[in-house]
Amino acid sequence: MSDKKGLTQEEFDQMATLLQRHCEFDMDQWELWSFNSKQGKFFVNISRYPESPESTYIDLTPNIQNTGDS
Repeated sequence: MSDKKGLTQEEFDQMATLLQRHCEFDMDQWELWSFNSKQGKFFVNISRYPESPESTYIDLTPNIQNTGDS
């Protein structure tokens, strides 16, 4: 039995929705987070400004669930 527990599509969409809400209402300019995992340390950089050409980013807007808040 595999111990891989990737996100379901529903969970991924919920994550995108909550992240968008966090960015919309709680974030000023950027967030710098880190966490440990089985593969080592991960670093998360959320910013209002792209670090690469905008065309290299995946638009998660279609994954945002309509919660009636926006």
